[in-house]
Amino acid sequence: MKLPTSAREPSTLAYISHEIRNTLSTLEILAGVLQSQRSENLSPNQQQIIRTIKETSGNLIHLLDNTLHKEAEHQSAPDLQPIQLSTLLSSINNLYSTFADTQSVSFHIEQTAADRVIDGQTSSHIRQILQNLIQNAIKFTSQGNVSLKVTDKEKDVIRFEVIDEGIGIASERLHSMFSPFQQADETTQQEHGGFGLGLYIVKQRVEELEGKIKASSQINKGTTFTVDLPLPLKPVAVSDSNRIDIHIHNNGTSSEYQSATHILLIDDNEAQNAALFEFLKERVGVCGIAENGAMAVQYLAEHQVDLIVMDLNLPDLSWQELIDNIQSLSPSPIVVYSGEQLPKQQALQLEQRVNSVIRKGAGSYKLILKHIEQLSRQSA
Repeated sequence: MKLPTSAREPSTLAYISHEIRNTLSTLEILAGVLQSQRSENLSPNQQQIIRTIKETSGNLIHLLDNTLHKEAEHQSAPDLQPIQLSTLLSSINNLYSTFADTQSVSFHIEQTAADRVIDGQTSSHIRQILQNLIQNAIKFTSQGNVSLKVTDKEKDVIRFEVIDEGIGIASERLHSMFSPFQQADETTQQEHGGFGLGLYIVKQRVEELEGKIKASSQINKGTTFTVDLPLPLKPVAVSDSNRIDIHIHNNGTSSEYQSATHILLIDDNEAQNAALFEFLKERVGVCGIAENGAMAVQYLAEHQVDLIVMDLNLPDLSWQELIDNIQSLSPSPIVVYSGEQLPKQQALQLEQRVNSVIRKGAGSYKLILKHIEQLSRQSA
């Protein structure tokens, strides 16, 4: 692994985190493949070992995300740009509509608050607050509804409410939930994983923005987290068509799903390629593999593919160069599947050039199937 040598390159910590994420993601994918196969020949103890590997890998990925968030903010701070509230919410919806595809959950965002421009650093904090709360809500809701409501509480104060119909939290534990390493109860970590840092980080971010957070909950009925933030910025004029009112209903992805789709995987990590190939080989018609940009270009010159899944960190081409080459050879959809943390401006440019960006994380490899299903429906 080549480490950075100058202050202008990404930090050593970012490089190390990328390698750790790849390794954990590979372990999680392979454990998921084993878990989805017929288990008649496995003893209960062997089945439990597989579940433990999968769950522990996912937990460590979440812990890595939370631990490195400060580092990511530091690296990308110069590129933070002001953003409209509606644009921020749309981005969050795009992220969690795909995450909800792995659950039997209906996800809904409703904005009635006046739209406004939010400065870059504030928007980064709001994004992390909402992402942590929504991710928890979906995680602890096995079926039912999760919603985000954004309203004007009073002049220059916006209220964000994340509401779920999940397992709920006992009233005597609500106050302690904002302390580090706290779970809803003793069985939560065993059943759902995690380290109890998400709400602690949320509270820190809310306080940094001089806001307030509270929670209400009923066991087996659900939980509501309410965040009030002062955002004394002048509203911007928007039409009603720009209001966020999005409904996504998901019934989960079948592990028996099969498709004739021809896909190309582009990643220089041999173990990651092998893991994804094992996951996809019985679900697609043809799965090609390219370990660098040159191999990908040659493959696309010789084959017509339906979907391209690419990493960002290749040894011979930058991601911009790779996309240029791909788009000159093929009109196929491009899905980025990577653990790379790009600066904000580059991340926005990437989103405009590809069909979807999936960050390597717990269970995220399953989201590739969503795009395969969409292609199959279009060709049917």
